[in-house]
Amino acid sequence: MTFDSLSPGQALSGFTAEARYRNSAGEPIGARFRHIPSGLVLDLITIQTVPQAFLTVHTFPVSNKGEPHTQEHLVLGKGNAGRAVAARETLSLVESTAFTQQLKTCYPFAANAGVESFFGHLGRALHALLHPDYTDEEIRREVRHFGVKTNAQGQLELEEKGTIYTEMVSSSAQPGYRVLRAMGRLLYGDQHPCSYDSGGHPAAIREMLPEDIRRFHAAHYHLGNMELIACLPRGLTLEQTLARFDAILTPLAAGQVPRPALRWRDLPAPSPAPPNTTRIVEFPSRNPQQPGPALIAWPVHPRLDLQEEGLADLFAQAFGGDPSTNLYKLFIDSQTRRTDIGARSISFSLDNETDSCFCVYIPDLAVSQANPERLAEIASLVSGELHRIAVLEDHGPELLAFHDRMHANLVRMRRSADKLTSSPPGFGARGSRGI
Repeated sequence: MTFDSLSPGQALSGFTAEARYRNSAGEPIGARFRHIPSGLVLDLITIQTVPQAFLTVHTFPVSNKGEPHTQEHLVLGKGNAGRAVAARETLSLVESTAFTQQLKTCYPFAANAGVESFFGHLGRALHALLHPDYTDEEIRREVRHFGVKTNAQGQLELEEKGTIYTEMVSSSAQPGYRVLRAMGRLLYGDQHPCSYDSGGHPAAIREMLPEDIRRFHAAHYHLGNMELIACLPRGLTLEQTLARFDAILTPLAAGQVPRPALRWRDLPAPSPAPPNTTRIVEFPSRNPQQPGPALIAWPVHPRLDLQEEGLADLFAQAFGGDPSTNLYKLFIDSQTRRTDIGARSISFSLDNETDSCFCVYIPDLAVSQANPERLAEIASLVSGELHRIAVLEDHGPELLAFHDRMHANLVRMRRSADKLTSSPPGFGARGSRGI
């Protein structure tokens, strides 16, 4: 059996085939499978590289306490199960990392010692993820607790400590972080998984209890709610490879009632702020004139399909970004700008992960521009430029120039996709990006 001979719905070694993957040359390089007993989704890719994987758990936030982020710190590092995984990594030449995104928590790793090391680590990691044994005290010390320190006067003081708390105190002071969190609440409402702070807000972290963590784990950490991208070199046959995964997954699924995964379509409907709402967000700085980021976003709409997403992304790149784009000439270029916002760059982008949302991002807006009236004027100029482009003359020079920019971006996108499908993904390295 090969990837090319698979057909949708075909059962093989405990899995059902759902899709096949090909590279730019049309060559089969992988397939998507679903494990029959557990429901775990496996994307199996063949590339001549060290065995590596990207394991994802769908973790929709339920509050601002940071339950998804806390699980990331606990399951593969605390308790006997977590410490055993961490201790064996060095002996097995495994390189791993972990990070929390808004709606999922990721555990990528690479096994530099080969296939046997890969499957050994995968089995240990999945067991620790599904059956952690960290204690309540380990939860408190990782999340937030009090310590004692001596101040400059030699007096003893209480000090708030904890890895999660300390990390999020630092993160929540960053201007970009504050603006993104504020925009999430404007777009979705204050009590929506897409607006909750998946990392945890310091004030809410103080209210975290061990039972919050255990409740969240029970609801989210099951095989049916996980996805695994595995990149393996040639060597084993397809049946042998799937049998190795099945030998790990089936015992873990034994005795458990299969549960469906959380999906984006299961998210509640947004409760956005009224149109044209503006929110000014303060951030700490020693310089009162320090420029700060600004976001202008349109209301979210249903997620675009792949073709629409590609076209929308090409349009966004051509409309705002480098010096050839409309927004750069409208706001940044001193020779063509209609107004000076004191910034050096501006971008226009599409977020299509859960819903589709276009936004304008200005990383260094001048303080003098940070008021509701001025921001409304900037938003009006952006909307006016979009309307102007929409009625450009067919085959006119400006529309043809816009088309040429989109075409150049399409060529770059294709080259990037060709490189992506023929290169090792680099899972497990610090700083590796999400999927």
